[in-house]
Amino acid sequence: MLALDPGYQHALVAGPDRDYLWILSRQPTMPAATYSAYLDRAQALDFPVDELISVEQDPAHCPPQPDTPRGLTPDQCAPRARSLAVKELRHMDMNRRHFLGTGAALAATAALSPTAWAQDAGPTPSRYPDPAWEVLDARFEPYYLFNTPLERHWSGGLWLEGPAWNAVGRYAVFSDIPRARQMRWDEASGSVSVLREGVGHANGNAFDHHGRLVVCEHSPARVVRYEWDGSVRVLASEFQGKPLNAPNDLVILPNDGVIFTDPGYGAHVDYEGSKRALQLAPAIYYVDDTLDAPQRLSDELAKPNGLALSADGRYLYASDTAPSHFPELPASVSRFALSEQGRALGAREMLVSSHDETYDGIALDVDGNLWASVSGGEGRDGVSVFAPDGERIGRIRLPEVCANLCFVGAQRNRLLMTASRSIYTLYTNARGV
Repeated sequence: MLALDPGYQHALVAGPDRDYLWILSRQPTMPAATYSAYLDRAQALDFPVDELISVEQDPAHCPPQPDTPRGLTPDQCAPRARSLAVKELRHMDMNRRHFLGTGAALAATAALSPTAWAQDAGPTPSRYPDPAWEVLDARFEPYYLFNTPLERHWSGGLWLEGPAWNAVGRYAVFSDIPRARQMRWDEASGSVSVLREGVGHANGNAFDHHGRLVVCEHSPARVVRYEWDGSVRVLASEFQGKPLNAPNDLVILPNDGVIFTDPGYGAHVDYEGSKRALQLAPAIYYVDDTLDAPQRLSDELAKPNGLALSADGRYLYASDTAPSHFPELPASVSRFALSEQGRALGAREMLVSSHDETYDGIALDVDGNLWASVSGGEGRDGVSVFAPDGERIGRIRLPEVCANLCFVGAQRNRLLMTASRSIYTLYTNARGV
């Protein structure tokens, strides 16, 4: 016996002198993909590939075009007239007892292959644990899951950003900035679809406490909110009479006030907005429905980017992608104490800094760990996880640069990552804020 699947559906068995090959099957039909897989397996075992061989098989088992294997037409599938890649192939309908008995008798002539098929079609799954996980410190072990795979759901974007979770609809909104689209990932089906076209090169998204979507747009540079009736309300578009640079990311406070960053990336190239000179220094702002214009909270960061709130709402975390325009400065994530219901920030505390990688979108879990999207080259791209004291304790490695992330699902334990052109998810044992 050369191969046996765990479900006892198929086996590949060679004769004692290797002068014929049997495929034993309990299924009434043989799909084209299964048939081709057996032929490939036979070739790998050095069976001849250029002989016309007889087949004991019902013509009904022959797959119809265009799924016929290796270009065979239906008439070539008639009994005793199929060209195969082995000296003989016999397809048998067998009950479980007959199948196991035959397998046991022939097993003495060959060893069981460790590459026996577990499925009829599709790629062989990778072994657990998934190599995306990298535990650097024992403090990360409580959040690591041995038996969860990194899943790539879609790769049709140009530069994906700004994911936000809608718990009622069980979907996440994210942005394809160059295409000026808002996209929608559905948790139940895993499908991705266009939510809105022509949305001003939207970047960051967030749902407020009334379920309304609040969005940062690059061009025109503004922060907008989609109301229940579908209308769009502009919350912020200028400061001190000058147009905003290109709002980037945002968080929603308990009072539905909005804190957003304005680094200006959508003003540097037409690809992500409209190329123009910045009229304001990059800054962090606050705005709510009672204000005609936003209030500037801080201009300490060279390129303020991703934002996140602590679980208790007392601290604001902000990433600084300074190296993109100021190579001498480190990339960093800083923490600020919030006061006056989010209208003021305390002193800056730099929590993380690096000259080797850049941190963009960020998220917090309920234990205070920081999950930061990373651009740093192969082996670093993905997500870095930092303990509350700022020490790196783990990584989620991705094959693409990760721009942003958020926790999704009923338990907020599934990490969704917008990484260059693709959407990835990974179940964790953390719970996001």
